[in-house]
Amino acid sequence: MTVVMKIDLVGPKRRGLALGLSEAAGYGGVAVAAAASGWLASEFVARDVLVVAGAVIAVTALALSVLFVRHTGRHGALEEASHHPTADDAPPRVRDTKPLIVSGMLLQATALALLAASGGSVAVAAIAAVGLGAGTALV
Repeated sequence: MTVVMKIDLVGPKRRGLALGLSEAAGYGGVAVAAAASGWLASEFVARDVLVVAGAVIAVTALALSVLFVRHTGRHGALEEASHHPTADDAPPRVRDTKPLIVSGMLLQATALALLAASGGSVAVAAIAAVGLGAGTALV
């Protein structure tokens, strides 16, 4: 979905740029997080590092979202208007296009709740991981 949002911002002619930005941000973030968590885990208790890092990431993401993220609906509507100028050629309604996305997100949320409630059980964690994968595939 992040690629779709970036395409809304840059337009369909620059889809490659949108995909490149998304991939670079994703892999760059994973690399930085892996290096930082590995270094911190060697200095402190690994479990504490994960809990604190998760909390820091969540709070930082929330703050950045509240301060800087703006709704891109107008950009998407402008792009749709340029591709579908007549009512006969109108795009499908959002309600008709996103049931897989919504069900996938709900499945991911359920799997994460199951993982949190697993109490360290490997079998329950494995089931939760399958649920996360299926939810991601739906999204």
